[in-house]
Amino acid sequence: MCVLGSLGRRINSFFRQDTGAVTVEGVLWVPIYGVFFALLVDVSLMFNG
Repeated sequence: MCVLGSLGRRINSFFRQDTGAVTVEGVLWVPIYGVFFALLVDVSLMFNG
């Protein structure tokens, strides 16, 4: 029973850790912001250039 309890605690602690969550969000959002910024620059140059 002690082995199962220890294993359960390890699994729960693994799923509770979110140390890499910020990195994953950054990797997902930075290209979207880059495309949006490029589109914004392109449209502004189209109207003012």
